[in-house]
Amino acid sequence: MFSMDKSDFIEFSLQPFIQRLDEGVESLSYEYDDGIAEEYCNIKYKNGYKHRVCITADSEKAIINDVLKAL
Repeated sequence: MFSMDKSDFIEFSLQPFIQRLDEGVESLSYEYDDGIAEEYCNIKYKNGYKHRVCITADSEKAIINDVLKAL
């Protein structure tokens, strides 16, 4: 089940905020893994490094917290 709300939050609200905090971040994206029913925020850095943060069952506040911890 695809969560449009989390996807929109990550792309339109969280991504610009994180990019202001860390100039090395290229993008954030939402991912739903259908096979294991898990949600992720993918952080892609300008140097090519990628980091996957589990955000399953997270509120918007919890997503922010988890992504900030991963930076």
